[in-house]
Amino acid sequence: MARADRGLPATLAGALAVGATYFFFLIYAQFGFLHLLGERLGEGGSTRLAMLVMGSAGLLFSFATAAALRRVPSNLALVGGLFLCAGSGLLSIIAESPIALTGCAALIGAATAILTVSLAASLRDFVPARRIGLVAGVATGAAYLACNVPAIFEGSASDQACL
Repeated sequence: MARADRGLPATLAGALAVGATYFFFLIYAQFGFLHLLGERLGEGGSTRLAMLVMGSAGLLFSFATAAALRRVPSNLALVGGLFLCAGSGLLSIIAESPIALTGCAALIGAATAILTVSLAASLRDFVPARRIGLVAGVATGAAYLACNVPAIFEGSASDQACL
């Protein structure tokens, strides 16, 4: 995609990607999934292991995504990251066993890493450079506001995963 003036539709797409990324990370990866782990695994070692796996997968896939972006278009990786995040949330709804939930944790960490790294690499393809701060700020603020709506913040882990 050319980096000339991309217009309002591209800017809105960039803002939506920022908002979706922040919303997924905060409401699900950091709150909803932790709640789900607590419900299904308790507060013991299995929950700690799942969180360690999520963090490790996030770190590993951050580096892997950065390397892959030399060959893969960042906007393609961004779309893939969005779908992987959605899939990881939906899969966690049906996961019951510690092994399945730990696998979901790995997928959440990997998907979040792919999404955030590719978003950072591709945002200028959507948003004019002079507006990146404004667009990122408004989108992040709107996502943060949405995350704090009581019906969303206090919703079940399954409801948060679906959102």
